[in-house]
Amino acid sequence: MAVGVAAAVQPILVIAAAFGARIVAWMAAQPTRGVYLLVVVIPLGVQMKRGLLTPVLRPAEFLILLVLGVVLVRSISGSGPGTVRFGQLTAVDWAFALVFAFGSIVPLVVMLFRGHAPSADDSLKLLLPAKHYIIYRVVVAVVTDRQKMLIVINLMLATSVVVAVIGILQVLGLLGVRQMLATYYEFDPTRLSLDSVRATSTPVTSQALGTYLAVHATLAAALLSRAGKHVVWRRLLIATLALDVIGALASVTLTAALAVVIGFLLLAVLRRDVQRTMRLAVPVVLLAVVIFWPLLQERWAYQFTSSYASGGVPVSWAGRISSIVDVFWPEIQKDWLFGVSPVLQPPAFSENAWRSIENQILYLMYQGGALYAAAYLIFMAVVLQTLRSMLQQRRLDGPELALTRAALIAWALMLILGLFDPHFNLAVETEAAWTLLALATGATVRAMRADSATGE
Repeated sequence: MAVGVAAAVQPILVIAAAFGARIVAWMAAQPTRGVYLLVVVIPLGVQMKRGLLTPVLRPAEFLILLVLGVVLVRSISGSGPGTVRFGQLTAVDWAFALVFAFGSIVPLVVMLFRGHAPSADDSLKLLLPAKHYIIYRVVVAVVTDRQKMLIVINLMLATSVVVAVIGILQVLGLLGVRQMLATYYEFDPTRLSLDSVRATSTPVTSQALGTYLAVHATLAAALLSRAGKHVVWRRLLIATLALDVIGALASVTLTAALAVVIGFLLLAVLRRDVQRTMRLAVPVVLLAVVIFWPLLQERWAYQFTSSYASGGVPVSWAGRISSIVDVFWPEIQKDWLFGVSPVLQPPAFSENAWRSIENQILYLMYQGGALYAAAYLIFMAVVLQTLRSMLQQRRLDGPELALTRAALIAWALMLILGLFDPHFNLAVETEAAWTLLALATGATVRAMRADSATGE
């Protein structure tokens, strides 16, 4: 009776609840299915507007909590198909504990000590590192064999192609993509018109899009070198590589250009084969330059010859430097040890002022002071050293070796590009880096077990 009344009053809500229950049952039967959904939904939905499909949360955030709940229940019950192994804590886990302590807990305590109750935005910003770590632990726990790992990789690459195509269509102004993004995604209204001719796609920011697609392009290239004689697989990887590079460069940002160039250079070094890597990358980059040449010219004119330009410094760089020196640095100096606020709260801006801190260390210092910035540097050093150690595992080969190389590139790009933009905790890009790290961790554990089994 109650269900019938509810269906009559709120039919959409009842349908959504029934669909959600089916999804939970489907994931509970095989927890790895939750990870399959995550690697598709996060790039496409993590920046959707809050409350659009689920109350308060974005669809991807709701799914993360749902998958975590299913995995925890399965790990406790220990019954049914599908293995759940959380495994031992590693140096990465302990280094992340520092990040969480000084990037989430301490800033919250400082806010309360200053007499400021955290707002909803503050709370969500403080929980960001935990959200990404949950993804890492869930992937490590349920992706326990090679077949599952390969499915996750394939879904990641397929989704990256969708994201790239959306970005390309956005630039070309086709199929109503611009309006779709503006309607359903969380764009900053002050940047939407500026970015309308530059790809942002579902990550919403051109910097996140460029790096995310560059990482997946290098993943496709790394897999291509291990693909053997599988003709269809090789062609799909080449198509993925091409679309991801073109999609990245459609953002028309220095970040994307650097991400593509540095990503492929790092891959060439890791493979010890510069010539073959460049044969893959250079033609695609040149094709992207030809396709987007009008946009590149327009961007160049804006940076150096527009009414905003002053001298030889690009407009965007001048804005970033001015915002750091004149707006944010004076705020950071007021409490350089504990920071200012989890969410940027700068003084009043002029009409054309830059509204963000375009440097990772300074951004973290604003959020949590020097303590947070130091924790971040320690964490990044541990992650990069861990991945370097994984690459020295003798039994790591084929797709496992390729994804571990891509993981190292993803985290290295996050660190390097942090000189120009805050990439740590940047939507879509960060989730991809954590997922690759989790897959590499699982692959290394399996390789070490194989070594132990053979007595090597």
